[in-house]
Amino acid sequence: MSQRSPEEILKELEEQALEDDARELAAMSNAELDHELAAAGIDPKKATEPLQTLRGGGLPRRRETAQTAPSGLKPPRRFPAGTAALAAAAAAAILVVVFASQRNREQTVAHGREGAPTQSSSHPTPREQAAKLREEAYSACDQGRWTLCLQKLDSAKALDPEGNSDPKTTRARTAAQDAMRQP
Repeated sequence: MSQRSPEEILKELEEQALEDDARELAAMSNAELDHELAAAGIDPKKATEPLQTLRGGGLPRRRETAQTAPSGLKPPRRFPAGTAALAAAAAAAILVVVFASQRNREQTVAHGREGAPTQSSSHPTPREQAAKLREEAYSACDQGRWTLCLQKLDSAKALDPEGNSDPKTTRARTAAQDAMRQP
């Protein structure tokens, strides 16, 4: 059995919560739905007006009688279109919050990681800083400024130790050290 990622688990939990909410809404009577809408500050009659306009007339209200199917089961209840719109809006709001928190989490996790996206081009990564220092060191070596060349190479090595094994860097360091040993 493979492990699920936190994102997959979160998605499944959200889907289950939405399904539970939909089942709960579907099981409510018209009076209960009207009460829930009113408790949320929504006028039940006004909530269905846009849909009534789209359909060209009034929406039929469900019957409050407990009709039973031949098997003895109650027929499935349908919830008013206004409630569906409210549920859709709530689901959309949840998705926006989840997306925003996921994006924020990714930026937080990436912060400080090598190769992570930077907030601004004015803040180069340590690897970029080291590359610039190495270029300055090569220039100093070409000019015979051996002490400056070694200082820049050492500073670059502190920022990016892996870059120190580059053949060009090794040749520059060796040349500077050899030149400084000669009288």
